[in-house]
Amino acid sequence: MTTVNVSVLLLTISSPDESSLKYEVEFLLFQRWVDERLRFDDDGNHTYLNALMYRHQLWMPDTYFILHGEFKELKGPVDPVHMALKIFANGTVMYITRY
Repeated sequence: MTTVNVSVLLLTISSPDESSLKYEVEFLLFQRWVDERLRFDDDGNHTYLNALMYRHQLWMPDTYFILHGEFKELKGPVDPVHMALKIFANGTVMYITRY
């Protein structure tokens, strides 16, 4: 079993429309877990490895958001903006996305 630590940082929230109670939010999602298979030793030359370009080749946790009401697309599809994927020498993985 792998434990995934999840944190959310709320960046913006719009004032809700009183008639429909719709609002928009923007947030950062932080996920951290340990994958022993990704441990490395480079004699301390790097604090972490930037692995963002390899994210499709690594195990990633499935993260779901339960949405209530309609989901309005303003500027295209609501896809995450990949911010960072760092792998530390002890196998700790930190993945940061913006929604």
